[in-house]
Amino acid sequence: MEVSTIIGRASFGTQADALFRKSLIYQKRNKSQNCCLLITPLVIVAFCGLLERYMVDISKADTSKDPKMTQEIRDPFAWPPAVDIPSDTTRAVRFKYMPFTDLPPPSCRDAHNCPVSLLFTGTNRSFVMSMFTIYLSIDTSSSNFIPRFVTL
Repeated sequence: MEVSTIIGRASFGTQADALFRKSLIYQKRNKSQNCCLLITPLVIVAFCGLLERYMVDISKADTSKDPKMTQEIRDPFAWPPAVDIPSDTTRAVRFKYMPFTDLPPPSCRDAHNCPVSLLFTGTNRSFVMSMFTIYLSIDTSSSNFIPRFVTL
C-alpha cells in the first residue's frame, strides 16, 4: 500500500500565524536586546533635554559671578577675520634671500611706513578681484585706498 499525500500551499492566514509565532519566540529569547532598543532613544532624548535645560539655565545665570560665561562684544573688529594685517616690524621687505623687486626696502621698517603685501590667488581673476574689493572696502580718509593694493 502506498500512501500519497499531497500537501497544498498553506493559506495566507496560516502563513501569517506561523510567522507571528516564530517572531514571538525570537522576542522571548532576546528580552534584553528588545529593552535596549526601546530605552536607547528615550535616554538620548532625555539627555538632549537635560543639556538644553542646563544651557538655558547658564544663559539666564548672573554673569557677575563668572564673567567668562557670556559677555557682549562692545567694539567688534572692523576687519573680517580672514584678513590679518601684520605690524610694521613684521611686514615683507626685500633682502638678499628674497629679491622680489616689488617689495619695499628694509629701511621702511625703521620709519614704520612699510606697505602691506597681500596675496590673493585663484584661477578666476574676476572672482578674486571682486572678493578682494569686498574684503578691503573700508571707509578711510584716502580716496585711493583700494587701488593702492590692486597691482596684479
